[in-house]
Amino acid sequence: MRIYWLWIFICILLFSNALVAEEVELSNSYQLRTEVDWKNSAKSINFVWQPELSYKSDLICGFASELSMYNRFSIDSIGQQLKADQDFKLHRLWLRYESFPLEVRLGRQRINFGTARLIRSLDWFEKLDPLDANEHSQGVDALLGKAYFDSQTGIWLWGIRSQKGYKGNEIYPSPSAKTEWGGRWESSFPQLESGFSFHNRKVGIDSTQVSEYRGGLDLRYDGAVGLWMENSLSVYDSDTSVEPDYHGTATVGLDFTFTCSLYLLCESALSYNEQDYKAHSALLLDLPLGLLDKLSSLSIIAWDTHDMAHTLMWRRSYDQFGLEARINYGTGQLKRHSLSLGMDYHF
Repeated sequence: MRIYWLWIFICILLFSNALVAEEVELSNSYQLRTEVDWKNSAKSINFVWQPELSYKSDLICGFASELSMYNRFSIDSIGQQLKADQDFKLHRLWLRYESFPLEVRLGRQRINFGTARLIRSLDWFEKLDPLDANEHSQGVDALLGKAYFDSQTGIWLWGIRSQKGYKGNEIYPSPSAKTEWGGRWESSFPQLESGFSFHNRKVGIDSTQVSEYRGGLDLRYDGAVGLWMENSLSVYDSDTSVEPDYHGTATVGLDFTFTCSLYLLCESALSYNEQDYKAHSALLLDLPLGLLDKLSSLSIIAWDTHDMAHTLMWRRSYDQFGLEARINYGTGQLKRHSLSLGMDYHF
């Protein structure tokens, strides 16, 4: 399947090159991370190289494409055991046609929506680290269409080719090579944005495949204080033995920037089904230290067990180069005691 998409991309690129003048950009991203967990006597080193080729047609207006690969090499040490691993895979490969009010994108891409940042109820397809400046995500193989009727209203429709395993915040894994489909309606007004999303897929539970129907609602108000909410509800076939037969998550949040440039973001979420519920809260603080440096603090608490996790991060950013250091501390199921250092370079 991946080779098939690669050949389509190459054929389109070569054919367009023969007919029209084109704009081709090649970029590279390098990331190096090392982490020491002094509680578990564990150490790790990760090196990531991500080349990216982007292409825009000058004559066939509206067409663009992108190809990027993800190559990670890691070394992990726990006690006296040493393990090396390499992961080379396709990161992005898509072809896009865009001409207002229509946009169509085909291939490996990122589908992301919603207003929350720390505890994302609408994290259906991606998992993002809120402290990751590069916002790395896996992506999905999909056909995505967007139509905008005016500057305030838009509709998304998508079809996704599933891969075996989990994506986003899924409770049950997807079987491979199945078609998932869904869509989204969104509208914006002065200081208010809203959206309604839906998605349907097959899930694999104990060698049985059942249907999952998922709906989501998000609202955001931008005033002196930013306020938002996200809700997601998954319902499974009622004629099956799946327990629980529904699962929901609701998130509320706010953000505010003080006059001293301190940025505060706070979110709380409730995950529930007919058998149980759990509550979490997260607090993010960002403080710029001059033009190049930023200090960030992220804290998460699980209210049912009172487990906590804290991360303190310093980052210095140049145009193409970045440095960061993190200290991680947690208790209970979120237990983690580590120090990590990292650098990234883009050109």
